[in-house]
Amino acid sequence: MQFHVNNENASVNGGAINGRGVKHLKLTRQERISQAADVATGEKQIDLSLGQICLIFNVTPAALRAELRARGVCGNSFTQKFKRWVEAWNGLSLVERKQAVLDLSKLY
Repeated sequence: MQFHVNNENASVNGGAINGRGVKHLKLTRQERISQAADVATGEKQIDLSLGQICLIFNVTPAALRAELRARGVCGNSFTQKFKRWVEAWNGLSLVERKQAVLDLSKLY
């Protein structure tokens, strides 16, 4: 598993695109097409808001929240993202972890 730091934009982080910020990015048409293709091919993940998910699946926010509660899923997206990060980190070799830390240190 590769672990890369992406410092292109606040709404594009670590290969994941924040769905809430896409409209606010000042991207050219070609950049938007490129981002869409990255998501379509699985190269990047898109983190959608609950509202966006409801629009896609034509369900109400209340119904979605009720289903998430029934499954015991916390609505706190930070907690969920942190758990995914920990799982990814635990899957890295020592060499990959060292490279990730070195990449992070280059940001400052």
